[in-house]
Amino acid sequence: MNSSSLGIYVTAVYVATYAVLFGYAAYLLWRNSEVGGED
Repeated sequence: MNSSSLGIYVTAVYVATYAVLFGYAAYLLWRNSEVGGED
């Protein structure tokens, strides 16, 4: 494995990690708004 492919792999993992965290945060906000209703 050369350095360029390693950089692509690291970038993919980095982006995927933030995508999961962002999606989970959005889910929590959506769930809280659904459960809370008009607060």
